[in-house]
Amino acid sequence: MRSTFTLLRVATRTFYETVRGETQLRIYAVTVLSHYTDEYCKRQFGISTIRGAVRKFAQEGVEAGVDGIILPGTTLSVVEDMDVLKILTGLRPDFYQDQEQEQQYRPEDVAGRNDIEVVCGSPIMESSLNPVDALNRVLSGLSG
Repeated sequence: MRSTFTLLRVATRTFYETVRGETQLRIYAVTVLSHYTDEYCKRQFGISTIRGAVRKFAQEGVEAGVDGIILPGTTLSVVEDMDVLKILTGLRPDFYQDQEQEQQYRPEDVAGRNDIEVVCGSPIMESSLNPVDALNRVLSGLSG
């Protein structure tokens, strides 16, 4: 039985050999989702912490040749040394509170950084603010 890593490596190599340069499509490896906990990672992956799972899956993605990795913002420090685009999930500005994401960070935690990208949906689309005001507040927090 092939491992997920083997499949990712084969798919990435095939993609790059056939269409790279002919498309703007990119491959990103999802490490773990922002609602995962240490307990979930231990039960599902046999890895005792979410940080350990992120590190393992990010390393596999980088070795497979992905263009970037997607990870909870709270785990950024475990992959800082990897030379790959990092896309962070779980952004929660002060004006938006929910219980959906176990792994949450604030825009100010990554303010001014230009070596990462962030994903932010619910705080903009589901906020009590109108979406334009919510987006402007998130962008303000990210800019420092």
